[in-house]
Amino acid sequence: MRTQRKNSKCYEEYGISSGVKESIRILIYSRVVIFFLQLLSTLLLPEAPTDAYKYDYNIDDNSLLSKTTFYVLRGYSRWDGQHFMNIAKNGYKWESTLAFQPLYPTIVGLLSKLVFFLPEDIGILLVGVILSNICFVMAGTLLHYIISHIFFINSHTRKIAIIIFAYNPSSIFFSSMYTESLYSFLTFLGIYYLYIEQQLYKSVVGTSIIFSLALLTRTNGILNIGYIGYKLLSLWMSEKVTTRRFAGLLILSFIILTLPLKIYEYMVQKNFCSQQPLNIIVSSAGRGKFIYPGDIKNLSWCPVTGYYIPSLFLPLFYSVIQKKYWDVGLFSYWQLKKIPNFIIAGPTICYIFYASKFVIMKTLNIKNHNTVIFPLRSLLPFSLHSSFLALTAIFIYNVEVSTRILFSSNPFIPMSLALLFSTAYKQRWNNFPFDLIWNESPISLYFYYNLFLFAVGTIGHCVWLPYV
Repeated sequence: MRTQRKNSKCYEEYGISSGVKESIRILIYSRVVIFFLQLLSTLLLPEAPTDAYKYDYNIDDNSLLSKTTFYVLRGYSRWDGQHFMNIAKNGYKWESTLAFQPLYPTIVGLLSKLVFFLPEDIGILLVGVILSNICFVMAGTLLHYIISHIFFINSHTRKIAIIIFAYNPSSIFFSSMYTESLYSFLTFLGIYYLYIEQQLYKSVVGTSIIFSLALLTRTNGILNIGYIGYKLLSLWMSEKVTTRRFAGLLILSFIILTLPLKIYEYMVQKNFCSQQPLNIIVSSAGRGKFIYPGDIKNLSWCPVTGYYIPSLFLPLFYSVIQKKYWDVGLFSYWQLKKIPNFIIAGPTICYIFYASKFVIMKTLNIKNHNTVIFPLRSLLPFSLHSSFLALTAIFIYNVEVSTRILFSSNPFIPMSLALLFSTAYKQRWNNFPFDLIWNESPISLYFYYNLFLFAVGTIGHCVWLPYV
């Protein structure tokens, strides 16, 4: 009974049961703000000129409901959202669409059948926006539980972390026809289950299944294997698992995590690399030719033998298509005209390295020599994950997408920033973020910057400015 009362007191201190409604309320309020920002920007501002692919909406009725739904939600389907609209309706019909993973558009396409009273395109848009916003709230709720149940961080710091996540600079992508919300939800769910499940085998297998769905949502989900590897390594270093079991579970995890992607890769190769009549048309968006299935001459990634050749990690076609259509590659993005994109992403990338320094220093100060490198309940795996993504943004992939990738891939930024606020000022702010108005510390300035991009980035994205 004494232990039960002690645990109950501990749970009350950390607000585990009492703060969920508050966190959900913060998350929903932020989506309402995003909704009105995108609505006003599309109604009041002209669309910027762009040569990007634009989906040809087919609104085959003149009903007030259809037109109203389209004009109210159209700001949620810019840039990559146009590709997801097309894939959700038509599937993977030409080569460049293969850059986008299948889970999100597949779910949207299936659920849109339920909205039978709207034209198909409007139904897809409506379902996609609803799905993204629901997944965002669920991801934020999981962040609440990760902070409370796994790291036992106090309720005030947790509230700050939820606010940082809710009003992050890439918020428009978490509400739009993008994969960020679904990916965050699946990744956060996998992380939570990995730590909360006490039976190791169930923890590894269950998490691997969840992460396999995240990998079908975004290709950077392949890095989530690192969280499972980190837990196993921590247990192995503390002699809680044998070397044989450590290796066996890690291999099993990798197989489970990548198997659905291999099935998808096989289906793509079977569809695109079989001999079919050529059907190439000119894109109305001016991006050159669409390369269709069966055009083996222009599908350089198709195996010469004609037989399925599985890749070890990501599909064979992925890097080829990223390089071909988005110029992704080592130093490919180092161009003078891209400097503004580096400037916009710079504060978030710099913050990752700044916060990682504190995490690493704290880890090295742990006295227990068995876990000095890999303490189980630590921000270290999140820090390493984020640092790797930040480094590859600088040198390899398009840096302008780094902010949304970093905020959606793990909870490191909101958790570490909230902890740094608490550590730096040794006080509990009751009116965060309004207490920061006259504060000029570097981390406060970074928070200001995030709020600035939350508003300006949303408006720019919705009118086709290159905030992608």
